[in-house]
Amino acid sequence: MKAIAKLITILSIVLVVPAIIMLVLKAVKDGELEFDLPFDEKDFKAKKKDSLKKVKTKVEDVTKSVVDKVQDLSERQNEVYDFIMKNGEVEMSRLSSKFSSVSPRTLRRDLTKLVSAKLVNKKGSTKNTKYSLK
Repeated sequence: MKAIAKLITILSIVLVVPAIIMLVLKAVKDGELEFDLPFDEKDFKAKKKDSLKKVKTKVEDVTKSVVDKVQDLSERQNEVYDFIMKNGEVEMSRLSSKFSSVSPRTLRRDLTKLVSAKLVNKKGSTKNTKYSLK
């Protein structure tokens, strides 16, 4: 989840900054600003295209990584992951009440797999353990 937030931030920067630069370039062309920028429009377009390719590649890599990890999970582990995703930080007691047909030991094994797959963070120990998305 943090990776997606970082990517959204990067995408925002990649999309907003070029728009601002384009406005500045237009103002320079229209004579509203009286200074020269150290690059021309063609150079800017090439750099923008390259930046967008890098962001697209990064998004695809992160998406593929998460999808691959989630596909390796059992149906119940996916349900546990979805529950954590919808509820934020959860404790074992809350998971046990939600998944009452599953023994606490089995839930702990499922959580251990989610933690080892780096899909979920584990904070604390014993009865104070809380789980949240990475």
